[in-house]
Amino acid sequence: MANSVARQARCASKYATNRAVYLEAVLRNVQWATLQSCWGRSLEIAIAAPLRSSSDGSAWWTSLESTVTSELDEVAVWHTHNISTFDTDWQNYKSIGIIDTYNIQNAFGFSYPMTLKHTNGTFQLNAQTSMKMYWAFASDLWAVTDPSTFIFGKSLVRQMGQFAFANVSMESVVLQNGTAAQVESGAFATFRDTIGPFGSVDVKHVAVPPSVVRFVLHVKDTMTRLRTKSLSLSAEYSAMYDPSEFCYIPASWFESGQVHGAGGKIMCPESTTWVLEGDFGFSPVRG
Repeated sequence: MANSVARQARCASKYATNRAVYLEAVLRNVQWATLQSCWGRSLEIAIAAPLRSSSDGSAWWTSLESTVTSELDEVAVWHTHNISTFDTDWQNYKSIGIIDTYNIQNAFGFSYPMTLKHTNGTFQLNAQTSMKMYWAFASDLWAVTDPSTFIFGKSLVRQMGQFAFANVSMESVVLQNGTAAQVESGAFATFRDTIGPFGSVDVKHVAVPPSVVRFVLHVKDTMTRLRTKSLSLSAEYSAMYDPSEFCYIPASWFESGQVHGAGGKIMCPESTTWVLEGDFGFSPVRG
């Protein structure tokens, strides 16, 4: 189902043990009636109708409607296929909602929930920069039902004659839609020539190096210790525009007055040189 031959090859060679790349993973154990009310027409055009052209495909699709398993049984099913992870692509068009709770049991056997983290998922489509890399499976499903797109009425199953990307590239679809902009020079052109066409790029989460984690913890611990020793420093720190973001530059670099970094955000059209004295921090829409 990958939208390019190169992406299909990457899927087979690099992601075979990742459950997130399998369509069945998101169609099992769902409230089928609710799913159909939202995506029924899209799923019928893109997947169900093509699969019904074979007995095996039809049987598999029908089986999804009645699949209900426990969490442990579901894990066992995927382990039998040597699938061990569920790693989604990095994106910044929405923040992920997480509820992390554990139960505390007292001596009388009563349990009380203790929530460690509770965040709401929020779409930020106007600020996102990641959809030009791949605009998410939901956009594929939308596109096959919209007459204005190049893949209207097409199948998302590669083996079918009406496969959406048989004669149309994913890049042309996102360019037509305006998700990505046509550029002949600059950062986007360099990105495309170096990494690949827009719409078929896999962007992955990369774990923070342990050395960076140690450094950040050391800086935070040092700042906390200094603030407890100096009321004036604590007041200055609290008066910062955003105390969670502050500059850190080796003194020898700062004193030279000529420190700059080259590059910037690769998902923005023009990545100009930025001054290293700028703040360091994290935002969901930073690329």
